[in-house]
Amino acid sequence: MITDARPSTISDIPRAFCCSETGKLMRDPVLALCGHLFERSVVDGGGTLCPHDKNMVREYVSCAELKELIRERYPKTVTSSVLKHSVLRKFPNVIYRAHDDDIHGIIKLSSGKIVTGSKDGSVKIWNSEGKSTKKIGGSKDYRYWITAMESLSNGSWASGTRDGFISYWDSDGKEIFKWKYDAGYTETYSKARNRKRICCLSQAKTERDGQLHLYSGTVKDIHLWDLNTKSTTPKLLRSYQSHSNDWVYCIDPITTNKILVVTGPILECWTLQSEKKFERSTLIRWNKRLRRSPQFISAISRIETDPNILVTASFDGKIKVFDLKASKVVRCYEEHVGRAWCIAKVNEQYFATGADDKIIRIWDRRLSKAAATIKGHPGRVSAIINFQPNFILSGSCPDDPHSSETKAQLNLYDLRRNSSSKKSLKFLETAI
Repeated sequence: MITDARPSTISDIPRAFCCSETGKLMRDPVLALCGHLFERSVVDGGGTLCPHDKNMVREYVSCAELKELIRERYPKTVTSSVLKHSVLRKFPNVIYRAHDDDIHGIIKLSSGKIVTGSKDGSVKIWNSEGKSTKKIGGSKDYRYWITAMESLSNGSWASGTRDGFISYWDSDGKEIFKWKYDAGYTETYSKARNRKRICCLSQAKTERDGQLHLYSGTVKDIHLWDLNTKSTTPKLLRSYQSHSNDWVYCIDPITTNKILVVTGPILECWTLQSEKKFERSTLIRWNKRLRRSPQFISAISRIETDPNILVTASFDGKIKVFDLKASKVVRCYEEHVGRAWCIAKVNEQYFATGADDKIIRIWDRRLSKAAATIKGHPGRVSAIINFQPNFILSGSCPDDPHSSETKAQLNLYDLRRNSSSKKSLKFLETAI
């Protein structure tokens, strides 16, 4: 069951003044037909699941007297959770012309801001109302394609480009560092414009809080950077060759000395033995091609409540659930058509994926088929994140964006009520 982690009620506020959903002081209380009180913004626009009787709340009556009583007793009190739900309702369901070309990455900062990166070479920062507050870069030259993004624990973020540059930004989009690492090799089967490509970025786990180390994956290599420097460029701590000639698609740090690495169709676990050596063990090795369909692994995501469970997406469209401890695939879903690009965790059981078939599929890893589907995207769904509990944000772009009026777009979905079929809709409303 998809659960909702609610903040605890403020101890000095009467329980009757607090929303049943958020546990926080209400500004505009309403009484639902189930007999419980909610903040109006929480139940507007589709309803919510009552935490007491587990029924969907959509109908209610105003509580003018209670609203006035709360206003008299707490005239200046505005709680963060109520604001969060209110802001969420303001974010549009769709944003057209978000970028001029494919949206390759979406990240959410700790401040709540959204950052998107595109094949058009631009990065945009979006506020809680879905308005673009800053645009950085932008070029029709695909050398400057934003190919990797990572949200960092201190509220900052990093981005990488096709021509090998990495930028470290503060939360407002001010560039702190920009640097380029050139391995110096020229012999590769990759196209010349991809030889310096930053394929992925991941924050490394460190032994001390406050330290910022960043992994970058390129063609052949993995680099570890120290961002805690006052010099003009970060310090390169370590560099390793992952493969003689294949892209490092994903890096997922498990501990300070253990990481998961995807190189082409291979998933490995690397354990640090010394400053210059990793012990590598292969977990998955797919065939590169099967019936003319490449099996490169495009995305991985671990289930936080069960660190031994890993979800993978690959270019043959398959979504696989892998048990790291048992070293075997426990689920294999084959409902996507074309390349699967992205994964978003919903909770300990549910996750979402996007693919070339213009569809988002919602999966329950306990089931053998997709729990729900979301259709109607203009092109491939190339990026997706968990926006808020029960909400996902995705990026999609037509195959020919240059002739499209809407260009690339962002879509916000409420998983409790978005589905392509009534059967799936009913299932999700019951489960969430």
